Amino acid sequence: VSHPVPVCVPAGLLATAKGARVALGRSLGMAPELFEQLRFEAGEMSPLEDDENLELAKLKAMICRFRPAAQRMLLELLRMRVLWTMGKKGQRPPPQEAWLVPISEGVEAPLECLSTLQALVKRVASEAGDLIFNATEDAYRWRVELKKPSQAEWIEMLCTFPAGYPAEPVSLEGRFQMDGREVDVSSLRPASWSPQNTVYCALGEVVDFIMLYTARSEALERTPGPRIPRLPLS
Repeated sequence: VSHPVPVCVPAGLLATAKGARVALGRSLGMAPELFEQLRFEAGEMSPLEDDENLELAKLKAMICRFRPAAQRMLLELLRMRVLWTMGKKGQRPPPQEAWLVPISEGVEAPLECLSTLQALVKRVASEAGDLIFNATEDAYRWRVELKKPSQAEWIEMLCTFPAGYPAEPVSLEGRFQMDGREVDVSSLRPASWSPQNTVYCALGEVVDFIMLYTARSEALERTPGPRIPRLPLS
């Protein structure tokens, strides 16, 4: 995905660049919004507008490839096992070169790679079963289910990858209860954001808060005498 193999679409098939991109996405079983189209002439690639008429432009072919934000999003979901294990422990992700590799690595055939992608854009779950991403109608918006650490309860939230991802952070929307108090997950974002971060860094902040709040609450129950203030909820 980080260096996708371009897919050539004969220009004569559809009138506009967007039409060809939509047809390609549907044929692959993936949202057209995940892709961008490029003009391919004389061995050079350049942006191609959605409404550009391919026949009038006399293009022999256009190239469709994953948008940068889509590339990064899919790779993070694909590498969930390693990245989530680190994220929920509050650890920074490893250097990007350690995991930001083409999705086709280790795949024996192109059809297997396509099958992996088709499954990936619908539902992704961690090996421990404590984190699940479910697709929505928006290719960049996911319904996330996160199991509270050491508890049977689940937190449901919406996770959106912006067009500028990973330069811009993901956004989390949702609320959950802690000791009868409502917590807004959007307030639990990382203090600072770097393109080196992943979506699991943001979700790790939610896990960190729950673990810290639970530990403080348990300590309060064991503390005799005057109570110290509870961890504030923002």
